[in-house]
Amino acid sequence: MLTKSTAGQIAGPTDPTNLVLEPLPNGEYAWLRPWLGEAVADVDQVDQFLTRLLERRPEPLPQPEREERVALTDLGRRALAMERLFGPWPTLAQADAAEVSAA
Repeated sequence: MLTKSTAGQIAGPTDPTNLVLEPLPNGEYAWLRPWLGEAVADVDQVDQFLTRLLERRPEPLPQPEREERVALTDLGRRALAMERLFGPWPTLAQADAAEVSAA
């Protein structure tokens, strides 16, 4: 809390001798501190840089190779689980050939 009132006083430093008349980007003029005039000039350079940067279009990314996807049913999951547990199951032709040779 301020103990003294500042109403009616000039805001900021009271020494107006270090102000410089600077042109603004919109064509108007303003009394600015010298370092602020440099900042306004830098803003114009930054604006030009960003405009050039945004106008560049990135090269399109190559399309990824299409992957083949397969949906696995519940019956297929069970068959894979049985194969992991008990080894590969013989085909019907293999089972028939084994039965014929055993006889």
